[in-house]
Amino acid sequence: MNLLIWNCQGAASKAINRVIKDVKRRFNPRILGLIEPRVSGYQADEICKKMGFENWLRVEATGFSGGIWVFWQDDMKLEIVHTHSQFVLVRVKVGHQALWLLSIVYGSPNATLRKKLWHDLSLDNLNIEGPWCSIGDYNSVISDDEIEPQRNSAHHRSPEFADWIFNQAMIDMGFKGSKFTWTRGQSSDTHKSARLDRGLCNLEWKDMFPDSHITHLPIIQSNYAPLILNLSDKNKSESGRIFRFQAAWLTHKEFPKVIKAEWDNRQNMEDNILKMASILSNWNRTTFGNIQKIKGG
Repeated sequence: MNLLIWNCQGAASKAINRVIKDVKRRFNPRILGLIEPRVSGYQADEICKKMGFENWLRVEATGFSGGIWVFWQDDMKLEIVHTHSQFVLVRVKVGHQALWLLSIVYGSPNATLRKKLWHDLSLDNLNIEGPWCSIGDYNSVISDDEIEPQRNSAHHRSPEFADWIFNQAMIDMGFKGSKFTWTRGQSSDTHKSARLDRGLCNLEWKDMFPDSHITHLPIIQSNYAPLILNLSDKNKSESGRIFRFQAAWLTHKEFPKVIKAEWDNRQNMEDNILKMASILSNWNRTTFGNIQKIKGG
């Protein structure tokens, strides 16, 4: 299952909506978080209706500043726990999974307001318990090597952010792709890049999704890169074992019937593959038999 989080810097433009549509087609996110949409009221509602999701919530932008939109599909349950000018906290349940918490964050460019974020989005203030993942644009870095050129690091480096991560017992989830998630300026004199966006989680959440990973997509139409959070390894079955397709299955007359009966065209490709990995592993044991025993016989 994929989640897409992006500081799109304006959700009303046709160019931004083309990017969203393309990323949705490629990754089929079950949850979409858009940060800094720069539109509110009736116009925002009309845009949300066209996003292709059954459900959504909005934290209104203040003029052209801030705003968080969250979309999700009907096949999952999201309970709104808390809304704030700089984050949305929801409780998520998918299928038979245990409940877990998700916060989608937009840290204000204003350092004083960001200090309020570190206080308000906290274990003590919100009585947060259980698996927790927090992802978004924090507008802060924790070390000099997360910004380029490093002469600009003092502007974004935040000891308070590092303290918040430590105090909430969160771990950085890392990433694939480009190191930086934000860039500005075209010439060598004006160019700046930084890792302002990231995913963090506690150990309970990491135990729940041990194969989760974040990918920084290319920066396009916005100064920020979209982040894809993948919660599962599509090459693994539900038991966690590596799933390998056996070519010999194709020789069994029942194999096409199993595929036809179990493949669901209403589901996305990734969910179908995960389901089929479990079904075919069981079919191999109960119907086809152990491959090695057959070869040995």
